[in-house]
Amino acid sequence: MDFGGWNVSALSAAVSTLGRKAEDGTSHDEPPKPGSGEKKRADTLFIAGALFLQMQEYQRKLQRAFEKAVTGLAGVAEAGGSKAQADAVLLQMEKTWLTLAPTYINRAYNTGSDFAAGFLGGTQLTDEEAAKALAKLVNLNKGFVQDSFVPAVRLRYIELTAAPDMTVADAVTAVDGIADSFGARVGMYATRLWGAGHQGFADQMAAGEKLLEWVVTSGNPCNDCPDLEAGSPYGPDNPLPTFPGAGDTACRTNCLCLLREYGVPGKATPPATASDIEALKLQVATGYEEMIDVMERQHAHEALLLGALAGATRGST
Repeated sequence: MDFGGWNVSALSAAVSTLGRKAEDGTSHDEPPKPGSGEKKRADTLFIAGALFLQMQEYQRKLQRAFEKAVTGLAGVAEAGGSKAQADAVLLQMEKTWLTLAPTYINRAYNTGSDFAAGFLGGTQLTDEEAAKALAKLVNLNKGFVQDSFVPAVRLRYIELTAAPDMTVADAVTAVDGIADSFGARVGMYATRLWGAGHQGFADQMAAGEKLLEWVVTSGNPCNDCPDLEAGSPYGPDNPLPTFPGAGDTACRTNCLCLLREYGVPGKATPPATASDIEALKLQVATGYEEMIDVMERQHAHEALLLGALAGATRGST
């Protein structure tokens, strides 16, 4: 499934690239040896699978509301309806999107924050700090929806139906094309969860006074991300200016970069067991076996992935 500018294959490539960047020269596919005393490293590679599944579910719901709106606009065009009627259709889509956003943004942020807390021996981030960060993320998303996406769809509808010599049939056909022309942008709203998850991780690690490094995983990164990688480590004296997927870099929400604890060699988590993988396979829709392969390579921790996946799938329709 595509999310704006990246997909499962891109994520898989990112996992492989990061494995080659291990400081100790070993692969992330290999778990720490028992009794080796190797310190675990907090690394957002290991929440990628959970965030991907959350984005997958979120996009389905955004897409459903968007397609319903396009159908409604086509109906308005066919009936020769007014702009006010078209606005009512778009307002309903906007309402649905803004209702969905807080739940999914909160879930992604907490996936990153809870994962980091596991490495810190408990949460260091106060409820007030987390609530403030979440409110900012939700309001930022609201601004993009209300000030960018919905006005762009409205303008496109007006342009497609404004020609005085256009027949009703032509108008309906033209309006139906909105679904194709805006499909990628719907996916980009889903990938905002990548940024929310990374911010939750970074906020928690910062509260625990841990240094972080930015890791580029793309073989064709934007101009900004390599500079952010070179600017590592980030901490109190060098604050992290943004987060992977936050939309502040040239790659916007298409970012595939990761964050990890600075200066700690070794692996992030112990390997998942065969039973963990089977449990995941039962909960993921048929057709996403490639994602499961990525998860297996990630050696994701049982409690993290199963807990995050349960949260991502709970209440889905």
